[in-house]
Amino acid sequence: ATSEPFSIACGDLLTADQVYEYNPNFGAVDGWVPNPGTVAGDGVAAQGTACRWQNQSSGATIDVSVAHLLEPRLSEKKGEVAAAYATADWPIEGYFLANGGPGIAQAFTDKYWVTVQSTTFFAAEDVAPLIEYLSASLG
Repeated sequence: ATSEPFSIACGDLLTADQVYEYNPNFGAVDGWVPNPGTVAGDGVAAQGTACRWQNQSSGATIDVSVAHLLEPRLSEKKGEVAAAYATADWPIEGYFLANGGPGIAQAFTDKYWVTVQSTTFFAAEDVAPLIEYLSASLG
């Protein structure tokens, strides 16, 4: 096995207060399922959870996924991401990439692989508050 099932309510992953503090225009999108081949889709394929929040004014979205990867897959995933992404200065090991498309953040705890993607992310600093919230909610 390369992962264990991980399920969490989106409101427990990022609380309504945290999302509001980040940007009061974002609201949760219930029942969202990511497309296969996206980072959130890859998180779900690894038995993880994915959530989406949408800006009520612009329609921009923030997609988050969390998967519980087992060794050696966790270390392999870190290596893959580190080879393609710039290192980010966050409270947990993290990487950021924005190549003209949506900004993609990937971060790692001792057992979780976290992805956060949005067209509103242009630099690692843009997603840093969400990474901090996610780090705290995942312990």
